[in-house]
Amino acid sequence: FQMSGGQGQPLGPHALGYVAHCMALQRTTGPKALLACGSFQPEAPNFVELLSIDFEAAQPVEAMGQRLPHYFPPTKVRWLADRSNPGTPDLLASSGDYIRIWSTTGELRQLLRHENNPQRFCTPITSLDARGGAGSSADMVTCDVYGVCALWDIEHGVQKQALDLGQPLCDVAFSPEGIVAAVGDQQEC
Repeated sequence: FQMSGGQGQPLGPHALGYVAHCMALQRTTGPKALLACGSFQPEAPNFVELLSIDFEAAQPVEAMGQRLPHYFPPTKVRWLADRSNPGTPDLLASSGDYIRIWSTTGELRQLLRHENNPQRFCTPITSLDARGGAGSSADMVTCDVYGVCALWDIEHGVQKQALDLGQPLCDVAFSPEGIVAAVGDQQEC
């Protein structure tokens, strides 16, 4: 992958050794950032790899030694603020067969399932997003291939609401004001 630094100069390329299917970038203190890259390996175990970026270092990208396991390729990764421990590193949410909430040290904090679907078992979750804005990071929205758009309280690990939108959903977005948008395969948003 390639990135640009603070003044627009390119950083990289940085060889990953796998196809990255999705990623999330989180700015941390000073000239540093965290990057989460989700793998796409059809015939091998998949993962989300955590990378540390220092925009002022000679070697700006460094693997943190954390590969968070996924049986299926992750479909989306998103950084979340850890409201239960203010001042601590953020959490990472990833979707695929389950919703996984991870610490930056690789600890699996929560494993959430989409059970409101016709099959009543684990379903491919195609996307997720977290509500931005101060004090609202406990809200997350997800969507799946059966057309279910679900609203979550991730602080308590519970699904608050599920809506069947009647079509396979590809992506979902959550505004700081609480507005949810979803897009599916029937050319509708």
